[in-house]
Parts: sequence; C-alpha cells; structure tokens
Amino acid sequence: MHVTRTAPMLAVALALLAGCAQIFTPQALSENFALTEGTTANHPAFIDGDMRTFGESEFPASDAANRGVTGTPPSEVVVLLPKARSISKIVVHSEDILGVDLLFESSTSGWRLHNKYDGLKGPSFTLKPRGIVNASGVKLRIRHAVGDKAMRKKNTQQQAGGWINILGPTRAKAKIREIELFGPVSAKTKVEAAAGEAPAPEDSSTPEDLLLEGLLN
Repeated sequence: MHVTRTAPMLAVALALLAGCAQIFTPQALSENFALTEGTTANHPAFIDGDMRTFGESEFPASDAANRGVTGTPPSEVVVLLPKARSISKIVVHSEDILGVDLLFESSTSGWRLHNKYDGLKGPSFTLKPRGIVNASGVKLRIRHAVGDKAMRKKNTQQQAGGWINILGPTRAKAKIREIELFGPVSAKTKVEAAAGEAPAPEDSSTPEDLLLEGLLN
C-alpha cells in the first residue's frame, strides 16, 4: 500500500519540479550581435564594447525626415548588422533617453516602425520587441531626451500673435555608451553547446534524484 501511494506522489512531485524549472529558468540569449565583425553604427562608441566611451545621437540629414517638422526633428541612433538576425532584446546604456521609436530594417521593406517606448530611465534600459524580429538594422528615433526642455527654452522666442521664433536646435542630442542586440539561442545551438560540455561525474545527483531519494526514504 505504501508503494502504490508513493508512485502517484512521486509523479506529481516530479511534474511540479519540472514546471518550476521552466518558470524560473531564464531564456538563453545569443551573443551580443552588435559586437560581431562587420557591424556598423552612426557612432563607433555605440558598439565598441567599452562602457567608458560614449557617442551622441545624430539629427537626420535627409529632407524627408525634416519635412513638416517645426523645429528640430528627433535625433537618431542607427546600428547596421552585416546580415539579418533574429532580435528579441535590445539593451541601451544611456542616461539621456526618455522616449524612443524603435524601427527595424529589412531587405524587402526598408525601415519600418515597430513600437514606441516612453518612461525610460537610465543608466540602462531594455527594449523588448513584440515577438522575435528578423532584421538587418536597428534604429532608435529619440522623441524625448533629458536636455530637450533646456534646448527649447534657449533657442525659441515667443512672438506677438502666437508666433514662435526659432533661433537654433529645439532638441538635444543623447549620449549613449553602448547598444546591445540579442536574440534567442536556437535549438541547434543548444544541442551543439551540450555536445561540447564535459560529461557529469558518475556520482553527481540531479534535483529529480534527490527528490526521489527523499520520497522513498
């Protein structure tokens, strides 16, 4: 009777253990794609792997980006990969960014707006795209930067009749120390990594072994 009761209990315990492992085990991530050879950015410090260096976002030079904009358009940060990658996580190391538009580049459709993020706060923050995006480039269009308010106050004058006289830039650039791009580790990569691991010692015990021993004793 004792054995017949232990078997169902053991099965339930092992199932709960497996479920907890799936819940609390974080998803394995790839290497930082931004550090792979052939990657470029509109400032080299964004992708040099050195937190001691920094670059500034740049204002777009194209007429299309400036058309219909009163004042200075949002500055941008661009990272271009040598080939398309599956991206599921973006980490930005900056204290100057408060709100951004996230755009991805593909070979067929060019730059496409993916999502908007607000309420961001440094010294670093994470952008999680909706699902996994296959892209060859990432662009951050910085809608709100820490220095925007001071820049507008410095370079605008209120005129009679509600007109605003613009004397200079109305947005501030953002300092960025690093941009990191990650994707999920594929099943193939996991198998290859497991094959390269050293075999476990013969006397090692798994959590399931320890649980089984405790229930049977």
